[in-house]
Amino acid sequence: MSGLVAFVSGLLFALGLGVGGMTQPSKVLAFLDVAGDWDPSLAFVLGGALLVYFLVGRVALAWPRPLFDDTFHVPTRRDVDGRLVLGSVLFGAGWGLAGYCPGPALVSLASGRATVFVFVAAMLAGMWIFQRWNARTPAAATLRPATAASLVALSVLAGAQSGDGAPPGVSAGMREQMLVDGGWLASRVDQPGLVVLHVGKSREAYDRAHVPGARFVAFGGVAKSRGPIPNEMPSAGELTALARRLGITGEPDERIVIYGEDEGLLAARVFVALDALGLAGNAALLDGQWAGWQAEGRPVTTEVPAVAASSVAPRPRPERIASLAAVADLARRATGSPDA
Repeated sequence: MSGLVAFVSGLLFALGLGVGGMTQPSKVLAFLDVAGDWDPSLAFVLGGALLVYFLVGRVALAWPRPLFDDTFHVPTRRDVDGRLVLGSVLFGAGWGLAGYCPGPALVSLASGRATVFVFVAAMLAGMWIFQRWNARTPAAATLRPATAASLVALSVLAGAQSGDGAPPGVSAGMREQMLVDGGWLASRVDQPGLVVLHVGKSREAYDRAHVPGARFVAFGGVAKSRGPIPNEMPSAGELTALARRLGITGEPDERIVIYGEDEGLLAARVFVALDALGLAGNAALLDGQWAGWQAEGRPVTTEVPAVAASSVAPRPRPERIASLAAVADLARRATGSPDA
């Protein structure tokens, strides 16, 4: 049914472009020639489109979800950066030179004109070149500073506890997968075996919006206060109960991606908690965290996924968490002072 709706919507859009004159380069160029022989008629086409979307869009976005999809795909980014300005300039230059923009160009393919095919071919080539350029460096080369700091902290933790630089039972190559970017996650949000964890101090931000399929983890579930001492790690039993509620299975093909509402420390805490249970072998942090996902205009939702509790049997690694006595002993050894 959703495919039929998409087809009908596309058909109406194409008819509107044709009837409105958006597929006629001469009419478009006359509209853009403000300082010359200006034809303002396309302003009514653009204005009518904006008016319809403004009215219908407000009604539709008030619904809990679309009729034929799981979530609304709306942009969340509001900032203006250099890439947006440069892209707008290039788009405007191409539109002004050729008289076509992407939508009308695709519709105009039906005319059979050779110039249209050349334009579309060049447009696709430009899109391909951009994708290649945009992906020319690995995610690790463009880490957000706070995410990099969190990843370094996790690497130090793992390396300090395993002579080969990797956690026991996890190959050194696995460490290359301790960070994923937004594009990687966006292309896999519906993939079986993927567990996305949204970490926050309360559900308020999660209930407003989160990554599709993300499960909420309260920071209080991985950081307890014992008397005057805050941020203590819960017991293995408490962490096991949390992992089971989150539906974590510990299966070899399971992939866990963690992001937090801050710049990375919340997510790092959950990673350490999973590591203490022996469940972090396939876990990774999301580069940029929640703020980065929003800034990139990735899809968000308010829908809470239905999660079946698991019966995961963790493999606790108490050596991952240093006790106060152990830290005091290290200090005494390092300083040679019995009072350290």
